[in-house]
Amino acid sequence: MIQSPLYFPVTSPDWYIGVTSLFALLADPEEDSSEKRWKTVDALAFWFHKQLARRFGKERADPEFLRLVNQQMDNRIYRSWRRIEKRLIAAELAMRVLLRMARRAAYPCGIVVADRLPGEDIERLHLLFGRAADAAGSPPRATITSVIQDHATSIGADVSNIFSRYWTPSKPVLHLAIALSVDVEETYPGEAQWGKQLSMLANPSWLADCIHRAEVFRTVHAPLITPLGIGPHDMIQVLPANS
Repeated sequence: MIQSPLYFPVTSPDWYIGVTSLFALLADPEEDSSEKRWKTVDALAFWFHKQLARRFGKERADPEFLRLVNQQMDNRIYRSWRRIEKRLIAAELAMRVLLRMARRAAYPCGIVVADRLPGEDIERLHLLFGRAADAAGSPPRATITSVIQDHATSIGADVSNIFSRYWTPSKPVLHLAIALSVDVEETYPGEAQWGKQLSMLANPSWLADCIHRAEVFRTVHAPLITPLGIGPHDMIQVLPANS
């Protein structure tokens, strides 16, 4: 079933809702998980304001969020970050397929970042994602099954476990996870003190570009990437609310 598009605000003053909604969707992409997502949005808001209060004083935080029950919110935050990490691992597996396809000249390398990285510069794509180039010689098979099998062998894991816990649950938001992986590679103000997630929440200028890249991937590139076994209608469409 094709889901209706989701609209996230990407500009001030409502950017914060957009960022937390994106994180919540990545954590719980299942179609019947809207209630879980709203709880995650609340938990992220609580966590963000708690960090503001801790670092800059309570006057910088919303007292409504500070009155929420800490343990419940902390547990949900921990659960959400763990799930988002799984989405990013799925994105990395997808990128390995795309890079293998590029080495086989089956698809242009500028695929994910589109207008940011045009052409067929495979080394720049490797550098952007922090991946080492595959060993010289004949390129390995460019399918998600072969990539997951190779990954499972390298870490001593079970193939079916990677499929069931990482790949399959991530498919509805794979385009968002791939787009977000570009932004996760960036450095944000205060990251050394705050950590990656809080810095991304506090510096939301990446959000609009991330949603744009995800939609380009979903509509333009996904139909051509048959080795991933996923098409545009399998992915949840996310659009900017104030475009």
